[in-house]
Amino acid sequence: ARLVVQSGGKMDRCYQNATKALPDDQPLAGEVDIGLAVMPTGVVQNVRVTRNTTGSNDLANCVQATAAQWAFPSHSESEPVEFVHVFRFGPRNP
Repeated sequence: ARLVVQSGGKMDRCYQNATKALPDDQPLAGEVDIGLAVMPTGVVQNVRVTRNTTGSNDLANCVQATAAQWAFPSHSESEPVEFVHVFRFGPRNP
């Protein structure tokens, strides 16, 4: 099963806010991996940064906080479903 979570705008804001603290000649790029557990009720728990190659703790913390607000449809598994989602960040080409 594939589930798409709509949070692109919030992740864009995380990226934009994190880049404000950097000099213009220092682009912010890399990946933030977020691990989480989806409970049978659809609530997420144990949201954590499992890898951060961006060098920005502000970005990773914002992505983690955003993912912690996600809710999924309930599922029939008796145990939480664990997964990791990779977010890729980098400057956009004009």
